[in-house]
Amino acid sequence: MNDHRSDILFFFGVALALWVAYTVRDVLMLIYVSALFAVVLSPAIGVIQKIRINGWRAGRGFAIIFLILILALAGTLFAVFALPPVYRDARAFSAEWPRHMAEITENIKHLPFTAKIDPAALQKYAAEIIGGAGGLFLNLAGGIFGLFIAVIFTAYFIIDGDRTFKWAVSLFPFDQ
Repeated sequence: MNDHRSDILFFFGVALALWVAYTVRDVLMLIYVSALFAVVLSPAIGVIQKIRINGWRAGRGFAIIFLILILALAGTLFAVFALPPVYRDARAFSAEWPRHMAEITENIKHLPFTAKIDPAALQKYAAEIIGGAGGLFLNLAGGIFGLFIAVIFTAYFIIDGDRTFKWAVSLFPFDQ
């Protein structure tokens, strides 16, 4: 008769690993996206390093900082020119929301299969979806912090990505 203790321990080990991965899924996603950006931006870093000005060539660190500044400038230009119309439209939408919700509710009442829908419940769910100002602030602060960390991780993976990859692969035997 086979001893199934190792199978049971393996099952619980995999279950524990899946639970830990699920718990830290936001961090894992941040690391994954940063590594992806590092792979995508590495050719641009190489192009910046090939540029020569009076015999001077940019090093890897300078090329990364230069690329980050260019991307920050592009993001700032986007925020300056594209976000004000979006903000204006969002304010107009929020001001007209009650009227639109009343129209939608009235139109829904005339449909035969919606007689059981409670309009007050719809408005409650809509308010929960929109959320409050506190939730918006926390989400915005978390997004800014996540962006900052992603930039740092991306720079790290560009600078030392090969060594990190080799270290991660070395954790597994060659035959596997």
